[in-house]
Amino acid sequence: MKKLYDIHKDFRSALFFTTPTNWLAIHWINFIYKLGWHFYNSHKEVKVTAYKIESADGKKIKVHVYEPPVTILHNPCMIYYHGGGFMLSISPRTRRRMERYAIEAGCIVVLVDYRLMPRYRYPKAVEDAYSALMWVEKHADELKIDMKKLALAGDSAGGYLASLVSHMSIEHNGPKICLQVLLYPVVDHRMTSESMDVFTDTPVWNAKKNKEMWKKYLRTMKEEEALLSPMDYPVRNQLPKTYIEVAQYDCLHDEGVVYGQKLQSAGIDVEIKDIKGGIHGYDNFEFSQVVQELMKDRIQLLRKTFNHS
Repeated sequence: MKKLYDIHKDFRSALFFTTPTNWLAIHWINFIYKLGWHFYNSHKEVKVTAYKIESADGKKIKVHVYEPPVTILHNPCMIYYHGGGFMLSISPRTRRRMERYAIEAGCIVVLVDYRLMPRYRYPKAVEDAYSALMWVEKHADELKIDMKKLALAGDSAGGYLASLVSHMSIEHNGPKICLQVLLYPVVDHRMTSESMDVFTDTPVWNAKKNKEMWKKYLRTMKEEEALLSPMDYPVRNQLPKTYIEVAQYDCLHDEGVVYGQKLQSAGIDVEIKDIKGGIHGYDNFEFSQVVQELMKDRIQLLRKTFNHS
């Protein structure tokens, strides 16, 4: 029998919806999302430019660069990795949020269109995510980016990529990140947290879907792989200030909290915000008062961090 959850009223329209994971449904959703690029009218104040960049294996991926209405010679930058279980492409709602970050945080936003399943599995998305960071560093002058004011952000699977790239940049002596923003992030492929046992039938996303995602994504994993998810990495004091949001009724809730606490115990400046009544993917409810307040908080955090970097 399906459990009843005290979900916030702003999110109850999704009460009986779960994200499809069969390839036919994914194909049609991504087709609609990509078709939307041709009909979507970007905010007139924001200039959006698509670039093709080279990933680690020589394949080309796209990044979309959002410029705020007013730029200077060197601007702060946020690299953003979208969610979607490593299967779904960039949604129109995500694009609208990127415009808002660019305008209100006064930063350049680089939205990474990394490769997706079923054609591309682990570690292609990770390679694409890190390659985007390297591309930004290489083209910082051309893009008018101040590399001392660089943030990484992502939601769900994108939170996984943002946090992995933070670790990888330290390992490979890459750019220093001043802030990472992780929204209901995927951070532990072992799925051992209590919320994974409890939330097996929550709306939008649940433990059953999460298990299916990992099984598909890690199908190409090598046996000797040790660092598959952020929870596997040792915590170094060079990690950036970290902001994490978790949703009360989300199978990923506990792993997000535990990951934040792991960073805190190593001396990293961490803020964990627990969204009461929240469900996975709540950012897609763009007209929710809860989401509007969270957007304001994130933008304020970005502006404050950039000003002090």
